[in-house]
Amino acid sequence: KQLGADDQGHHTCETEENEWCDQVHVPDRLVVSGSDPADNDAVASFTGLENANDVQFCVVSEPMMSSQAYSLVIVKVKEGVDANALAKKMNENVNLRKWICVEAEKVYTTSSGDIICLVMSSEEMAKPVYEKFKTLAGGIGEEYERAAEAAIMPEDMLPGQDIPAADGDMVPAV
Repeated sequence: KQLGADDQGHHTCETEENEWCDQVHVPDRLVVSGSDPADNDAVASFTGLENANDVQFCVVSEPMMSSQAYSLVIVKVKEGVDANALAKKMNENVNLRKWICVEAEKVYTTSSGDIICLVMSSEEMAKPVYEKFKTLAGGIGEEYERAAEAAIMPEDMLPGQDIPAADGDMVPAV
C-alpha cells in the first residue's frame, strides 16, 4: 500500500478504503495496515484499541486544529475478527476528551460486515454522519452510543469553600 498526500494535503491510500471515503467525505485520512504497523498511541487515540492487531486498515477524519471535537473513524477488521465485538470495545474505550480543551458530547459506533464506523462530536455533528454511514452500509450490526460524563468539580473548588492561600492560611469563601 502506498500512503501519500495530494496537492491539498489530504492523505490517500490506493486500496479499497477509498470506496468508503468517497461516499462519506473524509478530508484527512490515516491508513493503518498489518504490512505497515502503526504507533500504538495513534491507534489508541483514534479507536480506543490498545493496538492494531485486529485492524486491516483504519481511515480517520479529524481537523488538524479546531475548537470543536470531531472524529470519524472507519476500520476494516482482519479476516476472522468479530467486527461487532470490536465496535463495542471501541465505543467503550475511545477517549471523548482526547483533545484536552474540548470533549465529544456523543460517540456512535456500529459495524457492517467487516467495517466499523465510529463517529464522535456534538450530537448535531455526529448523528448525521453516523446516519449517512448506516444508509450507505445497508445492513448493520449492533449500535452502540455513549454520552460524555458530566464533569465533576473537586469539592475544594466548589463555591462556598475556603481556598488555601500561598502562605498556607485559608482565604475565606465569598
